[in-house]
Amino acid sequence: MCRRIAMQDKKCCEEESSSYNLDRYMIPIWQGNTVYNESVLPLKGKDGSITVLELAYVADRICEVRSSDLSVLYEEGRDYWLMDGKLCISPDGRIPVMTCTEYYPDIKNENAKNRTGGGGILFIEGGFFHTKQLSVTYTHSDVWGDKIPEAQADLIPKTVQKLKNKEKVRMAFFGDSIYTGCNASGTPFGGDQPPFMPSWFDMVTEKLKKIYGGEIEYVNHSRGGRKSFWVNEAPDELFEGLAADIAWIGYGMNDRETSLDEYSENIKKMMQKIRRRNPDIEFILTSPMLANKEADGYYRLQYRFIEVLNGFKGNGVAVMDVTSVHTRLLKRKAYRDMTGNNINHPNDFLCRMYAQTALQCFMEK
Repeated sequence: MCRRIAMQDKKCCEEESSSYNLDRYMIPIWQGNTVYNESVLPLKGKDGSITVLELAYVADRICEVRSSDLSVLYEEGRDYWLMDGKLCISPDGRIPVMTCTEYYPDIKNENAKNRTGGGGILFIEGGFFHTKQLSVTYTHSDVWGDKIPEAQADLIPKTVQKLKNKEKVRMAFFGDSIYTGCNASGTPFGGDQPPFMPSWFDMVTEKLKKIYGGEIEYVNHSRGGRKSFWVNEAPDELFEGLAADIAWIGYGMNDRETSLDEYSENIKKMMQKIRRRNPDIEFILTSPMLANKEADGYYRLQYRFIEVLNGFKGNGVAVMDVTSVHTRLLKRKAYRDMTGNNINHPNDFLCRMYAQTALQCFMEK
């Protein structure tokens, strides 16, 4: 039987987590012993009981549980409690809980997608899922225990040196909807709602500015729904005169029907097109988060695209491995805990994993 842990000291964390904070949000999930503003989504099972919520780590102490907009601070003992390192929601407390019927609607519902194995599963874009999730800050003593994103400053030395010299660095982004900012709360794609967290790439550029003190400019050519095949349709004018020091390429989530060989060829072609106009440019290639296995037809080869991208890694090419980070989180957490649309988009917490993994590419070993 699970053991209920007594109410914890609410001062176990150094500061409250009641607003967006770039420095705090950029602390790597795999480092330290405090996790700030991790998201979870409370759900009732078919029997009406509330699912026990697992966190990225076994929690030692819960510092805060807040509403996703961070405006409401819930009370331990009244609204929730810690049980064997997991978060339990009180059925008599103030925390809103989604019902099983809401989360798994009839397939005829306009907001339903086909669920793997039959029935429907909820799919809504914008900020809906953000409003249903909670924000949890806690301490832990266990370790990440899995692959940690590599420090790769040695692979993109020209860009890193310009940052160190405080020279202006120009970046260009090419990707799908996740590369446009979906579904960060501070973007139109995430409802433009509190805590107004910006896109993962804005977080990275702002953090690099704080670290190095220089200027960073970027252009973003990403668009929702794009697959890696887009390189074959992209107008040459897009790449002509591309004045960038580093190009970020992030395709894969929508490549459900793309073979590994075709994906490899498309990424290679994209890099060749960019290099043809700018031979000195460096690259960061991004592997995707995973799609929801419960949504029929969405989870395909995304988990293997990292193998392809690692084949390009080398001088001038770093690889941002989001896939491994998401895979590690899914070993403990439910997909709904960290999604923006319940199918294939990140919420604030998972957008932070993109940002943290991206920043690691600029770190030295």
